[in-house]
Amino acid sequence: MNNIGQSVGNRWNFMSMNICYKCIGDRYLRDEIKSEGKRRACSFCGKQRKSFRIEELAERVQGVIEENYRPHQDEYGADSGEPVAHLIANLAGVDEPIAEAVRSELSSGTAYLAYKNGESDPFSSETCYIERKTDTNDYQESWRFFRNEISRRSRYFSEHARQSLLEIFGDISGVRAWPDDPVIVTIGPESEDRFLYRGRIAFSENEIELFLREPVRELGPPPPQFAKQGRMNASGISVFYGAKEPDTCIAEIRAPVGSHVILGRFEIIREVRLLDLNKLTQVFTDVSLFDPRFQRMAGRASFFRRLVAEISRPIMPRDEEAEYLVTQAVSEFLASSVQPQLDGIIFNSAQTDHEGRNVVLFNHACSVEPYELPPGTGVSVNLGWGDDEDSDNSISVWEETPLPKPPRKVHPTEQRKPIGNALRYGMALDWSHDDAFDDLGTVGPSFLRLLVDEMTIFRIRGVKYDRYERRLRRSKYREGDHDMIAEGEGIVYFAYGSNMHTERLRFRTRGCKLIGLATLVGHELRFHKSSKDGSAKCDAFWTGVSTDMVVGVLYNIPSSQKAALDTAEGLGKGYDEATITVMTADGKAVDAVTYLASEGAIDDTLKPYQWYKDFVESGAKEHGIPDAYVQKNILNVHAVADPSADREKRRRAEVAKAWPF
Repeated sequence: MNNIGQSVGNRWNFMSMNICYKCIGDRYLRDEIKSEGKRRACSFCGKQRKSFRIEELAERVQGVIEENYRPHQDEYGADSGEPVAHLIANLAGVDEPIAEAVRSELSSGTAYLAYKNGESDPFSSETCYIERKTDTNDYQESWRFFRNEISRRSRYFSEHARQSLLEIFGDISGVRAWPDDPVIVTIGPESEDRFLYRGRIAFSENEIELFLREPVRELGPPPPQFAKQGRMNASGISVFYGAKEPDTCIAEIRAPVGSHVILGRFEIIREVRLLDLNKLTQVFTDVSLFDPRFQRMAGRASFFRRLVAEISRPIMPRDEEAEYLVTQAVSEFLASSVQPQLDGIIFNSAQTDHEGRNVVLFNHACSVEPYELPPGTGVSVNLGWGDDEDSDNSISVWEETPLPKPPRKVHPTEQRKPIGNALRYGMALDWSHDDAFDDLGTVGPSFLRLLVDEMTIFRIRGVKYDRYERRLRRSKYREGDHDMIAEGEGIVYFAYGSNMHTERLRFRTRGCKLIGLATLVGHELRFHKSSKDGSAKCDAFWTGVSTDMVVGVLYNIPSSQKAALDTAEGLGKGYDEATITVMTADGKAVDAVTYLASEGAIDDTLKPYQWYKDFVESGAKEHGIPDAYVQKNILNVHAVADPSADREKRRRAEVAKAWPF
């Protein structure tokens, strides 16, 4: 009997099989059988218990596999990944005989159709699977809508934007990171990590003296009328920016060579709840894959990793005003809309390549306890010689307190001493009013204490940059040279994506010459290569099916431009170089170089940006690729708008001469 006959016969053998809940290891699936199953004799343990028939279990297993995994073969066409029977055993938590019974039941329903269509049976004993990339579309759409709402429609926090953030952060208090840590950490007066560092740059000796005479008001957060915008606060909103490490603090304030940094060590003296963005990148989903909630929860966990990278990325000074709008709105939402209330955020430092940690305490939690001295205290500062070569380059501060005076009664209406940053800005607070704290832009008691005796001063003698070198190539050529390259010179290159567009390819690699159309058999054009801009790019995906084909364009690339082609194609950054054999329009077999998506760079949940899809379509039409192919493989693909209008403008400008779309 052939394999197809065996599969059909097996179906009758397994139809009468039952599996009880005790033979299932997955908690959700076990509870489902216990709740919805019928009391029958289990075919594997022989006990009379609530059970599913084999086909019921197989149906649930098939749904989970198809949604979360895909068959996989290596570059030589051999099955590669986890064998399907092992996968079933791991998913359902069952022994090998049960897993094989489920696999055989599934194969009995798929083998004939696969055979009829000339395809491989997805549930044959040889089939192997790898995990699909998690679908983050729901959260990506919410985030894109939020960015557009804030950046393009309204600079103020709209209800639409708020709803988008509710989709993402709504129940953040219950989210857990691996292994089982809350993403919201609580730090109090007894916590070991209760210390934060905050610094100021002094450009002169007078400024050094000022900072040392009035340390709290100079190192604490400014009053609202002096509060400039930052990554997590709008202009006029006073917050406390600090760092977990002294070196991170110095790096963040970007002090120039020759200046001094006055560094203050602050102690958290009232319990605060902080959202740790780094822990959001470690969020995991502990529900069963059979649980209907799994896809959404896993999608959210995957999306958090992208979101944190975007929020924490370096921003150029000229782009701060526009780019800070998004992070400011997120900060405002977290400060006002999360219950129990959040007091701040911990995030990676962009100035230390994400090795250091920054902390921002929101407006309601940024008050600093006043540094109180007896009335009449005189403060003097001796800066010393200030020469780096001096054996003693210390700075001295003396606080001369007056002799105690007999206590006197204070009338209830008498104005009391200003606190915090009020003195610096000439502000006197009337504590008889309830809104006394409002004048400082903060409300409520102090959350921080400056440890005045632990302040340090650094003279900046040099700055060391963490950098990497990018190769620079400069070429000279005469106008029209790209039309005079001799046949057979250089490298034969097969383009099947945006580089089919001749002007785009010439913009990236000088001197290329068109050869003509060609077809790559056994591959399929897919938009699923993950790009660093968050979109999908093209891939000639190997299927091994003889009827699948990718139609593209052959070019001759000068050997001197191979490095430029590698860079343009993203070699080593999601694309691998491959030598393939294609068929030209006149039936000749030609070996060519092309670039295929790396296995780890494939994400079937991503969509291409509209401008990229336009490039592919334009290149296909430019070279007369058949309309049926263009319609099926390009036009039918759903594209999304690029959230960066500047990037889209730059990309379209690359081909503006040829196609001003």
